[in-house]
Amino acid sequence: MSPSNDQGPAGLHRDVLEWLGARIVTHALSTGQKLSPEELGAERQVSRAVLREVFRVLQAKGLITARPRQGTLVAAPEHWDFMDPDVIRWRLRSPDRADQVKELFSLRLGVEPVACRLMASKAEPATMDKLDEQISAMLTAYERRDLHAFATADVRFHAHILESCGSNMFRSLAGPVASAVSTRETLQFPLEDVILRGLDLHRRLVAEIRANGPEIEMISRALILDARHEIETALG
Repeated sequence: MSPSNDQGPAGLHRDVLEWLGARIVTHALSTGQKLSPEELGAERQVSRAVLREVFRVLQAKGLITARPRQGTLVAAPEHWDFMDPDVIRWRLRSPDRADQVKELFSLRLGVEPVACRLMASKAEPATMDKLDEQISAMLTAYERRDLHAFATADVRFHAHILESCGSNMFRSLAGPVASAVSTRETLQFPLEDVILRGLDLHRRLVAEIRANGPEIEMISRALILDARHEIETALG
């Protein structure tokens, strides 16, 4: 399917990037396969300039490599940037989906409980109020059965913890963690009553962070494990 002729340069670039990046990550293109700008340009009806920019972005993500006298080749998976949000999203649509989900939740379990404890050591009322706002937004979205709004508020809740915990390195993980949290929307999960248990755990977590209590890590892990169980059950 070729892009619409009324797209601007940015739209064309994003369209081709999505198409080619997804083909690489879902293994439709094999490792070492040569990418011909002429053939790709003809297939997608785009200029070499657009493909040059797409190649630049894909190379930054580790998905392709340029070699003298060989041209542009699909890179082996060990060179991919697995923390890149696009790579994560494409893997969630690939045969590697189950592995990607498992890896995302391993990341969350390793990072979020510690980030919550760090946040508790310097929690300010305004910072904590933002977490309450996102819980309220999740509840409203649940009542309206609005999956997108629910996922957006959930992502903001967990990203805010990473961004407010005081660690620059943890803050840099906000993107991959956000991708993990948004898995429910990516996989089109229904908003069922089990969500209410998750919302209760969110509330308990905020209360525990405010009090700098002893159960911060335990509640954070319980919240993540519940979400993992829900997703793994849905995936079978």
